[in-house]
Amino acid sequence: RRMKRSKSSSPQNSFTMRRTSSTWSILASKRKRKGSPVLTRQVSASDNLLADINKLDSKGRSLLFLAARCDQPEVAIQLLDAGCNANLADSEGNTPLHEAAECGHVEVVNILLKNGQCDINAKNLFGQTPLMRAVFTDNLEVVKRLVKAGSDLHRVDSLGKSALMIGLQEGAERSCLYLIKAGSDVNMTDHEGHSVLFYSVHSSYLHTLDVAKKLIKAGCDILRNASWLVDSKNDQNCLLLEDPKFHSVLLSKVGIKEKHHKKQDLISTLKITFQGRSNRDSKCATL
Repeated sequence: RRMKRSKSSSPQNSFTMRRTSSTWSILASKRKRKGSPVLTRQVSASDNLLADINKLDSKGRSLLFLAARCDQPEVAIQLLDAGCNANLADSEGNTPLHEAAECGHVEVVNILLKNGQCDINAKNLFGQTPLMRAVFTDNLEVVKRLVKAGSDLHRVDSLGKSALMIGLQEGAERSCLYLIKAGSDVNMTDHEGHSVLFYSVHSSYLHTLDVAKKLIKAGCDILRNASWLVDSKNDQNCLLLEDPKFHSVLLSKVGIKEKHHKKQDLISTLKITFQGRSNRDSKCATL
């Protein structure tokens, strides 16, 4: 139960101590029900920690971070009300918002965003934002909440990958479709020059082929980074090229009329055409 400030003239630090002690009690009770060994160690720590709600453990995790991980919205509220720093990051640079987003804890995410202190586009040591972590685990409701709250769709990680690219790579179909609809740039390339379509086709998840078709409808430039097409060993490419509707779109992009080609000839023509484009792109990149 959240404690109310007494009308008497008690010192501020005394009030904070009582609130924090209450928070520790809640953490202890939640720990008993959920069996979290991490919270056990935190709750059994020295009483001196009660006066420091921003104390970090050996891995750089704060109490708020642990509340986010264990899906304890009530604890998160008390910690934030007591002045806990919402942007304290662990040893890998993950903030409580990163953790709640990756775990799919929607209520905690809402609390952190409502608090107004969180850096919604904070990056961890790998350059990943909370949105990227939510997409990584395909937590659609969290993805929606972060996007509506102003997450930057076009931030990239240390490899130059956007949230959409990460989602395609991990087979997060629901999140990817939402990001496309929300306005993600479907023509971005990473630091190695790989396009969004490249990630869609080279994913190990078959359902990303459906996403590839959505990318085309959203304006994806299929001529960009054509190496996705000429990798004949990739089963995804073969399946995609066998789709009559899809390779019809490809042919129209290079001005070839489908009626003059048989099915296998169409695929061969496409590969030859795009191989030439891919080679030209590679030469230009080295100039």
